[in-house]
Amino acid sequence: MFCEPVFQPQFVGINGVVLPASEAKIHITDLAFLRGYGIFDFMRVESGIPMFMERYLARFRHSAALLGLEIPLSEHVLITHLYELIAANGHPKSGLKLVLTGGYSLDGYHPASPNLVVMDVPYPSPKPEQYSEGVSLITHSYIREIPEAKTLNYIIPIRALPQIKAANAFDVLYVDDNGWITESSRSNFFLVTSEGTVVTSNKGILAGITRGVVLELAEASFKVEMRPVHRDELATAHEAFITSTTKGVLGVVQVDGQIIGDGKVGGICDTLHHAFLAFSKAYLENAKQLLMKD
Repeated sequence: MFCEPVFQPQFVGINGVVLPASEAKIHITDLAFLRGYGIFDFMRVESGIPMFMERYLARFRHSAALLGLEIPLSEHVLITHLYELIAANGHPKSGLKLVLTGGYSLDGYHPASPNLVVMDVPYPSPKPEQYSEGVSLITHSYIREIPEAKTLNYIIPIRALPQIKAANAFDVLYVDDNGWITESSRSNFFLVTSEGTVVTSNKGILAGITRGVVLELAEASFKVEMRPVHRDELATAHEAFITSTTKGVLGVVQVDGQIIGDGKVGGICDTLHHAFLAFSKAYLENAKQLLMKD
């Protein structure tokens, strides 16, 4: 399904302190362990620079606010900490995972002072042929709790891994009991209508950072609609694709065995895939110049 990661991180950040991974510990009374109460976020690092960091940190703050958790570091200190961790591990191409926990709870139920864990880790990427040939999804009846927050709860998609493997699928696509499509387990979902309109759901979803960039790019060239998307629309859709931090823009050619369009990655998907790569390259070059000025 994915290309395998290639390194193990040597250092981890806990509450702003960079520690050897072997020494990094969180106590068992933390609500993240006891109740799964916490949030996380994840951003790619290219050439030692966290991509679209401002957008990811804004979403991280929003998720924290939705769960009533306070990030223990100021924005400036957190950004400095991220760069220190990247430098300590020495891997210019990696992924930063930020986890904010419910804290050490005296009664195992009420939140306390949150712990912030940052891991500089490898991340899996789709194989090249998956971009050229597209992937398939299987539907699953589910709507995430507090979908606007990136919480730690991934019980449903992890439990569905055997079904995904049995169907030779890439991932699950969440659909509610009335047939409304929301998102994939770790991606946002788009379809392209027969009229060439790019459509994505605006309810019951996580506001993906890659989704936001792709919407901006799509609006410059295509008609775009952010509205509820029904499963019945798959029968007449010309294209479909998913977007995420690790996948970029990835074409979907089947859902539950139903062929989308002509069964090939569509032209609009391919255009947005390359537009996103170009946008990312420009962001990276600009970020490098700003670092040189500092």
